[in-house]
Amino acid sequence: MADPDAADDWLSADPEPEPEAAPAEAAPAAAAAPEAAPEAAAAQSEELPPPPRARDPNRKLVFRHWVRPTFLSYKYLMDYRNNYYDDVIEYLDKKKRGLQPDIPVPQTWGERMLRTSTRGFSTSNAEEGFKHDEQLLNKITSVVRYHAEHTKDYYSRKYKDILL
Repeated sequence: MADPDAADDWLSADPEPEPEAAPAEAAPAAAAAPEAAPEAAAAQSEELPPPPRARDPNRKLVFRHWVRPTFLSYKYLMDYRNNYYDDVIEYLDKKKRGLQPDIPVPQTWGERMLRTSTRGFSTSNAEEGFKHDEQLLNKITSVVRYHAEHTKDYYSRKYKDILL
């Protein structure tokens, strides 16, 4: 054992020798006593854990650990690539085709974010939404009356004399 005062000096401390004598002694003892072999096998079988139970097919699977969806990080990285490198990639592609492209100008993060926020928005989708809202506001359907006639309030007014 190393000196307790020299515990801070981990480089100069000699590692403790590992005991190798115990397994070496067990091997000749097993070879010398052949009648003890079944007892040793029985002792080893007692130490083995029991086999796992078969899974019940009717039991619901419960997953205890949440696995982070990877598509979110991929989407984030694609947005970053589109914002930061799109101009340069476009420049290199045009140059490779033999065109004379304009050199991309540096942009601030605000300009890049504006470009990102408007990328997925199209006016046709917005117009469709407005048309649908307009139909809901202007179209009168019998479904509304049907619902109003079958409410608790309607029946309590209609059969007020019978109920009281």
